[in-house]
Amino acid sequence: MLSHLSIKNYALIQELSISFDSGFTSITGETGAGKSILLGALSLILGERADTQVLQDANQKCVVEGEFAIAKYSLEIFFEQNDLDYLPQTVIRREINPAGRSRAFINDTPVTLSQLKALGGQLVDVHSQHQTLLLNQQSFQLKAVDAFCGNTRLLTDYQNAFDKWKEKKTLFTQLQSQELSQQADLDYKQYLLNELAEANLQGDGELDNLEEELKLLENSEEIQQKLQGAVHLSDRSEFAIVAQLQELKSLLNSVAPHHDKIRVLADRVESTYIELKDVVAEIEYLSEGIAHDPQRLNLLNERASLLNRLLQKHSLLSSDQLVELQIVLETELSGIQSLGEQLLVLKEEVAVAHQKASVLAQELSKNRSNSIPNIEKKIAQLLAELGMPFAKVQINQHPTEELRAQGNEEIVFYFSANKGAAPQEIARIASGGELSRLMLCIKYLIANKTNLPSIIFDEIDTGVSGEIAHKMGELMQQMAQNMQVMGITHLPQVAAKGNAQLLVKKDSSGEKTQTTLCVLNKEERIQELAKMLSGKEVTDTALSNAQELLGA
Repeated sequence: MLSHLSIKNYALIQELSISFDSGFTSITGETGAGKSILLGALSLILGERADTQVLQDANQKCVVEGEFAIAKYSLEIFFEQNDLDYLPQTVIRREINPAGRSRAFINDTPVTLSQLKALGGQLVDVHSQHQTLLLNQQSFQLKAVDAFCGNTRLLTDYQNAFDKWKEKKTLFTQLQSQELSQQADLDYKQYLLNELAEANLQGDGELDNLEEELKLLENSEEIQQKLQGAVHLSDRSEFAIVAQLQELKSLLNSVAPHHDKIRVLADRVESTYIELKDVVAEIEYLSEGIAHDPQRLNLLNERASLLNRLLQKHSLLSSDQLVELQIVLETELSGIQSLGEQLLVLKEEVAVAHQKASVLAQELSKNRSNSIPNIEKKIAQLLAELGMPFAKVQINQHPTEELRAQGNEEIVFYFSANKGAAPQEIARIASGGELSRLMLCIKYLIANKTNLPSIIFDEIDTGVSGEIAHKMGELMQQMAQNMQVMGITHLPQVAAKGNAQLLVKKDSSGEKTQTTLCVLNKEERIQELAKMLSGKEVTDTALSNAQELLGA
């Protein structure tokens, strides 16, 4: 519960510090005194957004700090999950500097706004006048039924299963779209791959080797003729070069013993003679190996033409790149086939996840169905106490075609305030006063079903008066037996039900108007209630009525 609140430099509040007790605390004050400002400051430490417009002094930072007694509310897991120090008396602080930057702290550890909001939602339920309109929304109606049913853990299990199903379904859809996109190119890629496979590509510079052999075959007759001529000139003609070198070698060798330089020259001729003999042998070998082969030439031309056509088709430069392309196409086609196999597996996983979520959704629906008659009965009883004896609430379950975040159905509240009138959707027929009473009944019923420390009602008694106001105050009083309840009210009947009463008022005695908050003692409460009953002129009758309201 909220045990202490301090506010500095927020709107009309220069500085305020106040402690709160358990039970029911009523908060009163004239219109415009600043009760909404108090709630606005509190909302900051509950995770709501703010800007520099809240600063009373634009040169100073705004600080709102709340101390909460949380020992009874099993919040240790939140602190553990968020790596925060758990303290039975937890302090939440929010600071907004003149530049508009906001900082938040839980037990002096900096936290994000989302973390602050997550904790704040487990500490205080602020029921503003705007929230009464939530009663018209099916999402709120569904949450109210689930809270009464005690579906919290089951709903968490379902939502985990639902999220897993949605995740797998999304992945399946993405892969399916990817497969369809790739499938459009499948036939063409398969055609290209078949064409390359039929070409029986060899790699290792096949086209370069082909072109080299083609040059040889295309000029084979000329090459053979010239090679044979070279052999004849070197070794078989009348004045063959080899024979002439042989004779030259003999002449030099005959006189080499008489002169060292002649011996060197003779050795060089010997080397030339040996080299020429080897060259002639190689030429003769090449000449014998070259033959004009029109069939081989045609075959090579066809092969080179095929490879060049494929190179031009794929805008490539070498036959080795064609081999690489073939490997790429094989990999892509294999990937498409693999994707199909993945889709089959994932489709089964989607079905299993959907079945699991569906079972949990049916269990949720069954729990709701079993509890709804009791909810309808209790709301009707409470509304009768609040001056609506013929009021009737009918809660209908409407199955949905597909699973949703809260299950496989919608919950719709139908309402009738008058005897014999058929229930209709709340949004169509309920007045402001009826909505306020109905919302209080719902909050009252689910208060005991939730482990929430505090609830704050901001003028939930709007549109009612007299005995009905008494009854609404009594309901808040009863709620306060199990949780801390604060009620901002203009009705003395409600204010008198508080174990304590706080007065919000404006002080314009200084340079600036200030909002102040003070705890009223018994006599001050009587005076304040009397003012609420009769206005500024407090009459004896009003004082007597105020004393009666307080049981003084």
